Amino acid sequence: MNELSENKMRVRVFYFLKEQRAAHESFTADILHNIQLKVEEMSLDFHEKNIYECGGDLRKLFFNKDEQSARAYLLDKLKGKKDLGIVRSMGDFSLETIAIWVLSSLFNVFSLEEKIH
Repeated sequence: MNELSENKMRVRVFYFLKEQRAAHESFTADILHNIQLKVEEMSLDFHEKNIYECGGDLRKLFFNKDEQSARAYLLDKLKGKKDLGIVRSMGDFSLETIAIWVLSSLFNVFSLEEKIH
């Protein structure tokens, strides 16, 4: 994401938050959860390349260009044409990116809060 698109995204998020503040006298947990989801949707631009470059510690755990990717592994092991077609349509690190997304959705604040109550 370049600097111009980052600034546009920030402006959109700030305007959205300002609108939400004006629209609600008080904020329930559900309203706050919906606001958080919308802000995430507005600000998270999915690009496999961006995730690879910005992944930090997660990149070290899931992405290793020197070793076989999950996609390459599945292409070696799968036999069914339909399964192979699905895996071929993915990028080199799509499966690792999906794994990060699934794990992060399992360990978000609201998910933990629901499990505690």
